Amino acid sequence: MLSIIDKGSATGKVFGLHEFFDQVEAIVGPLIMSLAMLYTTNNYQLSFILMFIPYIVLQNGENHKHREKSGKCLGGLGFRFKTYAVAVFFNTFGLIPASLILYKVSILLSAPTPFQNCLERLFSS
Repeated sequence: MLSIIDKGSATGKVFGLHEFFDQVEAIVGPLIMSLAMLYTTNNYQLSFILMFIPYIVLQNGENHKHREKSGKCLGGLGFRFKTYAVAVFFNTFGLIPASLILYKVSILLSAPTPFQNCLERLFSS
């Protein structure tokens, strides 16, 4: 896909650059997450929330550049790309182990909610 997008460059150079950044991300990503876990004293939720900060910063910068260039943000993406993105999302979602999903659901269902407390008070008297 990269060679199609950047037709002016040599295909091998574009692929090599992509692979280089893929390897850098494979090393830097877990390192950043390890540091986040270290500084939040193993708080998974806060660590994952912190991981959204670079994403939001990058998205704001890219959207700003894209708007300057074309005047629209996501409107220029075609139907085929949007279909592909939805398919990739569901394919990736399917890789999550069912045991992890069931564990998280059991935690959520076992914790009493304010609505459950109100119902118990209402029907217990």
